[in-house]
Amino acid sequence: MKILSVNGSPHKEKGNTYLIVREFLNGAEEEGAEIIDEIFLQEKKINYCLGCFMCWTKTPGKCIQKDDMGGILEKVLQSDLLLLSTPIYLDGVSAQTKTFLDRLIPVLRAHFTIENGHCRHIKGVEKIPGLFLISSSGFMEMDNFELTIESLKRACLNLYMEYKGHLLRPGSHFMRLKDIYKNEIEVVLKGAKEAGKEFIRYGKVSDETKAKVSIPFCNKEEFVKQTNLLWDRLIESLKKNK
Repeated sequence: MKILSVNGSPHKEKGNTYLIVREFLNGAEEEGAEIIDEIFLQEKKINYCLGCFMCWTKTPGKCIQKDDMGGILEKVLQSDLLLLSTPIYLDGVSAQTKTFLDRLIPVLRAHFTIENGHCRHIKGVEKIPGLFLISSSGFMEMDNFELTIESLKRACLNLYMEYKGHLLRPGSHFMRLKDIYKNEIEVVLKGAKEAGKEFIRYGKVSDETKAKVSIPFCNKEEFVKQTNLLWDRLIESLKKNK
């Protein structure tokens, strides 16, 4: 299986989301997957979609904009799985991720058809990869991921991509508190690696493994306390470095 990793975090490999992504990819590689590339959208020049429809009319399948998205789209279409990772910002994907998703529309064509009773654009390419989501949130509650998952499932329907599942890490900043939550962090990272292995073996990740990645580290009162202490330290550090 050929996997393309596309990371929408502005913090790139230093972000909390990437901690899960890296272990997933390690597990997948151990099971024989080929990682085509790891793309960090923050490093790329990807313009907003202009809504000009040239990729459906004048140059079908190709955007007229000269930026990095053309090469990225080629890699997307070469892969069997698009591993899309993003933090949750205001109950949705990051701005970088949304721009990337909007620029995938050259895989479609202008004319409409009816798919399973729903009007959609016709498919413009022979092969489109499945999509697996890895996402992190600074909040503790799992419901913060719901809108992003639903939005991506609907985008997949329109793009003829099969939604393959997800790994979710709430309270992701706690992954940096190794002095307090060492054991819990190890469970999460081992779970992420096992998820990569399971996906290559079975084409899906078990509920048990997903639960390991999403385990709460503490109760809500402790979560608020530790989070506020982190912010206090950051604010104080920034004041000293003025």
